Amino acid sequence: MSGTCWNRDIKELIRTLAEAEAAIKISTDSQVDAVLDPVTATPMLLRHAQEALLRAKDDLEKQVLQRTKELALSNEALAKSEARFREMAELLPDMIYEMDTALNINYANRAAFETFGYSQKEFAEGINVSQLLVAEDEIKCVRETFSTIALGQPHQLHTYRMKKKDGTLFFCELKSAPIQDAGGKVTGFRGIFRDITEHMMADEQLKRYSDDLEIIVEDRTKRLRDAERLAAIGETAVMIGHDLRNPLQNLVTTTYLARLKVENLSIPDINRPEKQALITDLRTIEEQSNYMNRMVLDLQDYARPLSPEMRVVDLMPFMNKVLSSLVIPSDIEVQMDIKDELTWKIDPTMMTRVLANLITNAIQAMPHGGTLALAAARTEGEVVLTVRDTGVGISADIMPEIFRPLITTKARGMGMGLSVGKRLVEAQGGHINIDSEVDKGTAVVIKVPYKHI
Repeated sequence: MSGTCWNRDIKELIRTLAEAEAAIKISTDSQVDAVLDPVTATPMLLRHAQEALLRAKDDLEKQVLQRTKELALSNEALAKSEARFREMAELLPDMIYEMDTALNINYANRAAFETFGYSQKEFAEGINVSQLLVAEDEIKCVRETFSTIALGQPHQLHTYRMKKKDGTLFFCELKSAPIQDAGGKVTGFRGIFRDITEHMMADEQLKRYSDDLEIIVEDRTKRLRDAERLAAIGETAVMIGHDLRNPLQNLVTTTYLARLKVENLSIPDINRPEKQALITDLRTIEEQSNYMNRMVLDLQDYARPLSPEMRVVDLMPFMNKVLSSLVIPSDIEVQMDIKDELTWKIDPTMMTRVLANLITNAIQAMPHGGTLALAAARTEGEVVLTVRDTGVGISADIMPEIFRPLITTKARGMGMGLSVGKRLVEAQGGHINIDSEVDKGTAVVIKVPYKHI
């Protein structure tokens, strides 16, 4: 029951009493003297007046009691409704606020306390919206916005940079509505702050992805072209291997046999310069033929399908065999740190190719001598072999492309050795990495799964 209804009922009761008093006065006007004289007064008229007053009094008490009960129930319902909606406001994840026309916040829910870092007491004492904004132009914008709301214009969503009590910045979305009194005058504002920092960061990240999309597409296109080019190289390698391998092999064999025959000839003056020069020429032909043969093998190994024949091999004897097949200059010291009992499971032919190429690269990287270190160890689940040199190293701009075919730092060669080596190692279930520093040397690490043993 509202206060207005209560006042109206009281006025009606007062009017009823007034009418009763007037009736008594009218009925006794003709007998004024009798009314003034108790001895001659008419008992009936006095009794009627008294009864009317008592009835009016009873009705008034009943109505007062009824209105009091209704008002108590109304206040109780209003209190419950207010408590319910306040509890709902406290549970909302968004920040709810009320402020006066000077933009002093006089109510904020729990989400606002937790987000801004101010206590309930600090908000109750009055925190101005300007204290929560970062830039002066945003403070001016907020004031203008609330001025338009006070004039009845609809409020659009706005985004502002806001700051917490500890100085942390975040992005906030603001939506407000005016608070009006019974006469329609704006006495303040209420609304919602919403933290949209994560949303803004997601939008920014999406924009970065969008900006990078063209670069990504260009990179993928370049890779596709490279793949097409490498496919063409592979087809060419197959043809070269088919057309040149047999003639080269015959040339290598024939040159080798010719050199043996010359060396074994029993003729006078066996050490004559002409004979030694012929032997040197045959050796040169043999070396160059072997070099060309290795190039053909690299091309074939890069292009053809690989089917490794895996078997367990003792690592130390295997490394000694690889080293014995190569010519190690006298100014290069070879250091080996491999335990005799260490084994690994590999395709011996493929791994011989890989290691021979790596050791040859290391030797060529030390034209003035140095140290070639070979070390192996068994870790959990794999055998790790390291080939390290103290040579010239590889420049940083080459390193990202070091395993790509046709990439080389040498004056001679096609740049297929490392790309082929990587393919051979991976065909055996392993992987290969290179770490290098200019003028300090290069370390190549081969890891082969131990679980296959």
